[in-house]
Amino acid sequence: MGKVMSEGWLGFDGKVCVVTGSGGGIGEGIARAFASAGASVALIDVKGDQVNAVARDISAGGGRAIGIVAD
Repeated sequence: MGKVMSEGWLGFDGKVCVVTGSGGGIGEGIARAFASAGASVALIDVKGDQVNAVARDISAGGGRAIGIVAD
């Protein structure tokens, strides 16, 4: 994780980030980065099993996340 995110220069505590295409790849990485920076994350993807698995993993790690299936 970059210095900006890890040192809290971009404060995401109390914010909600919506990330499309977050069932895998770059979208998943972005969702995880926002969550680790303190944001609650709404993950959206057409791949229901994958987006929900990522949301569960973020939540299990102490973050706040919800998976949403949408096209």
